[in-house]
Amino acid sequence: MASDNDKKALLIEERTSYLQMSEEQQARIDPDFAKKCQLEIEKIDEISKLRVPLQDSSQSGSSITLDQETVSKIDYYRVLNVLYEMGFFKQKDGKKLHKKEVFEQHGTFLNMDFTNYQADLGVAKATANSDMASAYKVFDKMRKKQESLMKKGQ
Repeated sequence: MASDNDKKALLIEERTSYLQMSEEQQARIDPDFAKKCQLEIEKIDEISKLRVPLQDSSQSGSSITLDQETVSKIDYYRVLNVLYEMGFFKQKDGKKLHKKEVFEQHGTFLNMDFTNYQADLGVAKATANSDMASAYKVFDKMRKKQESLMKKGQ
């Protein structure tokens, strides 16, 4: 099933294509098509608001959450994504995990909603500096921290 962001992106693309047509072409399709697309986008947004991220640690059994004052959610996604791609995770029975499962379970553990991780990573990549420095920054910080820990003997 497509994510809410994927649905909205498709609706926006379709609405834009429709609005670029002549009035005559629009009338043949449906004169209210753009309005209907906008209503559907608003409906998706309203439904998304009902899907409140976990707030109560009793729901996930965890009292841990991400300190968003020191690290961004997107940086956490970047690190988790690399760990997944390096094969760090598997199911207890040894079977391969899907990336979606890894993100969902980390989100639950951190009492956060990670359901839109793919779209968020895509937006972050598209808006990154041309040299991708912003995408690599968290990994540079991690390397410096590891070097510091090694000097301390940890």
